[in-house]
Amino acid sequence: MKIPLEHEELTGRIRQAAFETHCYFGNEFLEKIYENSLSRHLRKIGLGALQQEPITVRDEAQVHHYLKISKLTDLLSNSSLTSGPKSSNSK
Repeated sequence: MKIPLEHEELTGRIRQAAFETHCYFGNEFLEKIYENSLSRHLRKIGLGALQQEPITVRDEAQVHHYLKISKLTDLLSNSSLTSGPKSSNSK
């Protein structure tokens, strides 16, 4: 039984773009090369893409208190999906 994903169509488009980028470049380049290429590819197929975009994640740590964590993502597409947090700083 297949479990439906909330953003299945969007996820498929992003995965396909990532696969095509990887097939084109192979394994020999720095991460930034793949990031730039994937970002351009996503824009080319009509998806928004922001690179190194800071996001704030809120986690309810205690009642009436929130822990705010800043994260820097590799790539943010359509304001929905992120690719691996780079670092975190407590504020």
